[in-house]
Amino acid sequence: MGTENVKVNSRPSEISIAKIAQDLINAEEDSDQSQAEINTQLAVNATGFGKFNYKVTVVSGLTCMNAGIGINILGLILPSAACDFDMSTVDKGRLNTGFIFGMLCGAYIWGCLADTMGRRHTLLRCLFLQAGFDCLASLIPNYWGVFVCKTIVGFALGGQMATLYTYIELNKCGISSVSQLLNMEAEEKLNKSKLTQLTNMLFQQTGILLKPPFLGRTLVVCTIMFSIFSSMYTLMMWFPELFDRFAAFETAFPNEHASVCRVSEFKITNSTASNGSGTWFSVCEKRCSDW
Repeated sequence: MGTENVKVNSRPSEISIAKIAQDLINAEEDSDQSQAEINTQLAVNATGFGKFNYKVTVVSGLTCMNAGIGINILGLILPSAACDFDMSTVDKGRLNTGFIFGMLCGAYIWGCLADTMGRRHTLLRCLFLQAGFDCLASLIPNYWGVFVCKTIVGFALGGQMATLYTYIELNKCGISSVSQLLNMEAEEKLNKSKLTQLTNMLFQQTGILLKPPFLGRTLVVCTIMFSIFSSMYTLMMWFPELFDRFAAFETAFPNEHASVCRVSEFKITNSTASNGSGTWFSVCEKRCSDW
């Protein structure tokens, strides 16, 4: 009787049998998945770093150079454009601000579109949009027309920078993540969706970044990017104007030394400047005579 009781009490329950069966199924699936990963990794190793990777690197480098020129060129043309459009310091600052605001909006909108529509289509649209409005800005003879065009150019450049760095992943020889493979079908549906659905997807993606566990990472990344680019863009866009003020200051006060702060406070209003003795001279005429 004692032996029979032990046998009856040690008999596994239905729950334990189901658990054992599930563990066996999971083990078999893991084995198949591991074998598939091994085969895929062998194929990736055999492919190596080839022509496609070099092509992506060259195209990405040219696009990055185009974006850098597009950002720096505005600061270089402002001193000359100040004479053509009779711009004050406030007008120059407004033009730079509109350009940066366009980049800020473009990085967000084009970045979300790149995730849903594809990086190639997004990058091409940004490049053609920038080229078209840059050409248009060179033909417009008034300040506000150039302001609108440069804001749209900044919008396109923001999309280029946001999309460009995602191509770095293509130079990494590795297996795609499981989440990326699972979302391929969803991305195909999004490519065929309407504008309202696409807009809803943009807000959904933004909402995910503003909730834990991604909220902390989002704040850290935004702080780092703001710290880097705020100083870099400020210097690149302000240096040409600062050098122009140094030239005007030297004309107004020959053989006199000055700090950056004093030169920054030196007033140039509507392309004219004062030498402190009540005598006004034309900065634009001085610049033209130097040429």
